[in-house]
Amino acid sequence: MVLPLNWQQTNHPGSHCPTKGLVVISEDDLALMMDEVTRFTHRVIEPALPPVEQVIESAARTRILAAATDAGILGNATEHYGIWGRVHSSLQFSVSSLCTLAERNAGMAWVFHQYGLSHRAAATLELDPGAAPPMLSCFGHFGIGGPALCECLLGEPMTPSSLAFLRDYYDLQTRQRLVSSDPAETLLYIDLESPGETPLAGLVWRTQTEEFLHRTPVQAPHGLNEVTFSRVRLMKPGDRVAPDAGLLAELLYFDGLAIVAIALGTLKRAQRLARAYSRARKQGGKPIAQHSAVREMLASLSVAEQSGQLFLQAQAKHTDALSGLMAVSRWRCHWMPAVCRAINNAMQIHGGMGYMQDTGVEKAVRDANVLRVIHGSPLQLALFVEAAAQWEEGV
Repeated sequence: MVLPLNWQQTNHPGSHCPTKGLVVISEDDLALMMDEVTRFTHRVIEPALPPVEQVIESAARTRILAAATDAGILGNATEHYGIWGRVHSSLQFSVSSLCTLAERNAGMAWVFHQYGLSHRAAATLELDPGAAPPMLSCFGHFGIGGPALCECLLGEPMTPSSLAFLRDYYDLQTRQRLVSSDPAETLLYIDLESPGETPLAGLVWRTQTEEFLHRTPVQAPHGLNEVTFSRVRLMKPGDRVAPDAGLLAELLYFDGLAIVAIALGTLKRAQRLARAYSRARKQGGKPIAQHSAVREMLASLSVAEQSGQLFLQAQAKHTDALSGLMAVSRWRCHWMPAVCRAINNAMQIHGGMGYMQDTGVEKAVRDANVLRVIHGSPLQLALFVEAAAQWEEGV
């Protein structure tokens, strides 16, 4: 992929947590780059997919990631471009690429997202550039940390109960944590030490090799079957890395954007399948797409798809990670349930065939359900957003 030369930096002084190294690209340049991603999807990913939506083997995933690095869709240890790259990357390209990948396979899109985001974190923290990107865990053992994490990111004085909650949330020695583990063997995670004058003084990054980790690989129980998850528990503390609240806010923001982008791609896939089936299937002497009930279900897909597209376009020029995190959290609260209902409608349009793996739409239902709750359910996100709203009002 040839990177366009007319990109412009988006960092602006005065941002609370400005995103670093991101650029704005023209629509023409973005279209050329997305053509390359689409060709990559057809040329590399589709031939690697087994029939009937089965799991992609680890060796195949590794080959796909290597090919994506060669194509410039992903960066590597020394060249930080591509999806979530630190240099010469953009939100437009990252979210558009993840959406395009998810139209074919949401699990592989999630693998690309985690790979790119872990590269970004490792590069920002100046970890060994020759090492493979680590497993990345910006979250605790459930949800998104509720009001306590929000208070911490805002630098607010925290009550003893909030500190206790956050310490429990990040505790990796007594609690297991679910992380995306393929293909890395090293974990980069957040820990909370005894806080100093501010809560952020105790929020640190740590790295740990597998030697000190107890890791149990688990298969995704519902959706995103292509992803290898692991339940990890720390045997003893790891190495400390310089804390950076801005980086944490940025990674949480990008993670939320990725969930929206991958859900949008999954939705587009279900919409395409539903439209094709409703035009071909006839009932009462006419295609079922002409029946009012089916039209209503197709309309729910269109509304969810168009609103998701508009949201991602609006986020493309966001430069403040903390406010962006709040915006994407608010959006996920109400949009992700709507996406799940719309994709379920796509399955209903197929009738009994919709429940069969052969159609592909049942996988879209399962993947969307996982994306709705991963890294924060709608209720957990609402509590996170409410804490920020009360802070803004001075409550």
